[in-house]
Amino acid sequence: MEKRAAGVSARDVAMSAVGVGPTDAGADNGRFIYAKTGAVGRVECPKSAGADSSFWVTARVSDDSD
Repeated sequence: MEKRAAGVSARDVAMSAVGVGPTDAGADNGRFIYAKTGAVGRVECPKSAGADSSFWVTARVSDDSD
């Protein structure tokens, strides 16, 4: 997980993520970007204090089986 500035999109995060790119498929109005080899998504933390309580999570798939 990592914290990013407010207004950063999943496509922005995917530019530097391993296993997923900014032109891969998206879901939930741009909240997630995913590919067969990885994904990025914004996770909201409702119990967190502060104006922006979201974090970006990146996942990489090491086995390309279905």
